[in-house]
Amino acid sequence: MSGAASGIRNVRLGRSVRSVLVTLLVLPCPGGRAVGQTEAGAAPPSRSPIVLIVADDLGYGDLACYGNARIATPSIDRIAARGLRFTQAYVTSSVCSPSRAGLLTGRYQQRWGYYNNADAKFGLPLRETTLADVLRDADYATAAVGKWHLGTDRAHHPLSRGFDEFWGFLSGSRSYRLGPAAGANQPILSGFEPVDESGYLTDRITDVAIDFIERKAGEPYFLYVSYSAVHTPMEPREAIAGADGLSDEELGRERHFALLRALDEGVGRILDALDEVEVAPLVVFLSDNGAAPENFASNAPLRGRKNELFEGGVRVPMIVSWPGRIAPGTTTAETVMAFDLFPTFADVAGATLPGTLELDGVDLAPVLAGGALPERTLFWEDNRYWAVRKGDWKLVCTIREWRYELFDVVRDPGETEDVSDEHPGVLVDLLRAHGTWRREKPFFLVR
Repeated sequence: MSGAASGIRNVRLGRSVRSVLVTLLVLPCPGGRAVGQTEAGAAPPSRSPIVLIVADDLGYGDLACYGNARIATPSIDRIAARGLRFTQAYVTSSVCSPSRAGLLTGRYQQRWGYYNNADAKFGLPLRETTLADVLRDADYATAAVGKWHLGTDRAHHPLSRGFDEFWGFLSGSRSYRLGPAAGANQPILSGFEPVDESGYLTDRITDVAIDFIERKAGEPYFLYVSYSAVHTPMEPREAIAGADGLSDEELGRERHFALLRALDEGVGRILDALDEVEVAPLVVFLSDNGAAPENFASNAPLRGRKNELFEGGVRVPMIVSWPGRIAPGTTTAETVMAFDLFPTFADVAGATLPGTLELDGVDLAPVLAGGALPERTLFWEDNRYWAVRKGDWKLVCTIREWRYELFDVVRDPGETEDVSDEHPGVLVDLLRAHGTWRREKPFFLVR
């Protein structure tokens, strides 16, 4: 299977029956407007389609809508113009696999000893309930397209973790060049089966996502579009003009910009497809963690990078649009975590959460409506650092050196001034909060 027509099938039994029911609900009514459609200005229907778009290693300062004046990102900025841009959104880890684990479970991944990308070899524990599990039980069609990085065997495959359909690759990264000579050790799968593909990976992820959108038009669905851009390798779609005359740094920057432009174009094509067939989709765009210097991405004005728990490693661009529900062109400084999307999406879907499921995330409905969340304390931990954020304060511990640094990250988002000597009471409060978190949470090392 190859070309734009190849897609993701492996659909659950019963989906066609629901499609017939959805079709009956949107048949034209005597007034000329289909039942289930909304007039201009009316609130959109509940159980909206949900599209979650995740970029890979995209920095906080990479997008024009976050202040990057060196490159235009009109399509991603289009989501911000239509909706809500977060300035203090975080992910649960500064590296790819644990971050995605927290995102798709709504829980701190340290609960099962998942700290770094090396832990991906074990896969997302089978006892964990995924966002796709919950939404599929709410009768949403579910699909994952692109990078998985949460286990490579059949038991940990997306089709075994709540997704009806999958097209993509299971590893952490692979060549952007598709074909038999590229990425032989990271094959492209449609469902469980390897497929022969050609073209450019970012474009093909977009193609398959659009195919799903068009096939599921009018149904409630959850589409997880997980791009590999702008992660290494630095393989732009087209050759860089004038490359011979550029320094290594200039050439690296231009390659990064080329990867980002292809990502932005893909997001634009997805938005165009949604505009064609959907009334009020909920669209979320974010990065899985901060930028890495080796891909020439930018975390400006934040300190740190991927693999670190300073702001540049875990504060990410996050943008949400939802016509009729979110005021366009708005910004919020509410402190949120990517795992908050789990209960938020479950609420949108009208899903019933398992009684035994203990989520760490909270429903963002108040924020999406222009309000605020109660203050809470957020935590991060890996093998090199741990960190705590409470209110305006953030404490970072560099474990090997047992160095504590306290920052007012609202006043000082670049974490340039350690104020622990000036605020010993805050330091002690956050130290105690971390100790309590580690004692009260059931952290597992056995999978």
